[in-house]
Amino acid sequence: MIHFLLVLAAADVQLLPAVRHEIAVAGEIRLRVPASRVVEAFQHIETLKRCEEVPAVGRFSVLPVRADLQGKRDQEPLVEAARRYQAGGNPSPVLQALLERSTQLRALSPELAEFLAKFPQSPLEVDDQFLYWSIERLGPIPVSVITHAVIYRVPQRGVTIIATKQAYASRHLDASLGITILTDEPGGARLQYINRTIVGTLPGFLRPLVERRVLATTRRKMEELRVRLEQPVPLELTSR
Repeated sequence: MIHFLLVLAAADVQLLPAVRHEIAVAGEIRLRVPASRVVEAFQHIETLKRCEEVPAVGRFSVLPVRADLQGKRDQEPLVEAARRYQAGGNPSPVLQALLERSTQLRALSPELAEFLAKFPQSPLEVDDQFLYWSIERLGPIPVSVITHAVIYRVPQRGVTIIATKQAYASRHLDASLGITILTDEPGGARLQYINRTIVGTLPGFLRPLVERRVLATTRRKMEELRVRLEQPVPLELTSR
């Protein structure tokens, strides 16, 4: 979920072709700040991601511990899930299918696609990576999610990619993969965002409703992020 400023225009957001139970959305926006500003803000995910739909979020330590959960309930399952992911990744067929359909990622950086697929076995050295947890409101019961965030500047391509890969979800979400592509241009950066999510129990009659909500939420979040990052006063960043 990422965002930026189109000059005199709103974010361009649209649905992508998707298979059953998958929701895929893409957005693009131009900003009046450089790509490095986006990366800096993303590294403070505790501030950047918190919103109405995500009331709580925080980064895990290099070795996840219960204190990382800031007193939230049900800490042990999340800590154990984070440690399991660090040790063995999550080589699920569903996630592999999402990576296969992420044609833009594989075209720009096949090495990053392989890193995400084979983590933690891939030898690729990325610019930054971390796990973060979030509590997300996707329905009447909040969902606990762990996400693997990876920042990688693609050699000789002039682009920076921020990938967010679901490492764990307590319910509803089978897999999720977000790709943000940042390209510096005169006057600022161009941001392209693609998200593919598999919702395990999505009845067909609900798909149009869910898709409309995803479109509206993605557009709103992109435009809100643009305003926050372009404000003259630096974005308040929590300590990491």
